[in-house]
Amino acid sequence: MSNQDLPLYVLAGGKGTRLRSVVADVPKPLAPVNDKPFLYFQLRAWIKQGFKEIVILAGYKAEQIIDAVNSELFSKLKEECHIHVISEDKELGTGGAILNAIEHLEEDRDFVAVNADTWIQEEIHEMVKVNAPAMLIASIPDSSRYGRVLLESDRVVEFIEKNTATISPFINAGVYTLNRDVFKGRKKGDAFSLEYDIFPYLAEKSLLSAVVRELTFIDIGIPEDYDKLRKYLESIKLI
Repeated sequence: MSNQDLPLYVLAGGKGTRLRSVVADVPKPLAPVNDKPFLYFQLRAWIKQGFKEIVILAGYKAEQIIDAVNSELFSKLKEECHIHVISEDKELGTGGAILNAIEHLEEDRDFVAVNADTWIQEEIHEMVKVNAPAMLIASIPDSSRYGRVLLESDRVVEFIEKNTATISPFINAGVYTLNRDVFKGRKKGDAFSLEYDIFPYLAEKSLLSAVVRELTFIDIGIPEDYDKLRKYLESIKLI
């Protein structure tokens, strides 16, 4: 099977605590944008880029995500791409959710993983051409709100927490090419984080490739950026 056929795993399990003041009754991926869930616009973009298999990893209010994917609105997308949802019985974290999915699907291929609460306007399908493990790095003018990434050549070597004095224009864009090997030593049902448990180890060993791009990057985790996303999608006539 060619790399062009890699599946896309969508990390959609977060609670969206910081967004509750404006989106209180649905999980973040279903935050409404012009009366359609954010996830709809994401799926439409990813399918247009070439993904043929998309696995949504649902946690918080997973039943709502399942209902959305099974709704009439999503039916056309499902004609173009195999979309299915795997829900968690308990909170597993980003790493645990992916391991749960690859064990459930008996997956041995590389795959691309992406965060469900972030809009990236540019192509992410190129990550199917990159050997795992790799991380898409956004170069953005103001990275102060985010933890930052330090690079040496084409490798991620360190992650810096936000609100520190270290200056770097690079942040983790939340798109990864991964495989089963990065989860060695973990077992299905373990709760752990990609960002805090897996990636720092890979960076320390200089095993994590960096794919650096200037990106239109909008994380809807806070109300201000949720509003920014809605205005942006309207400006490019997606809504």
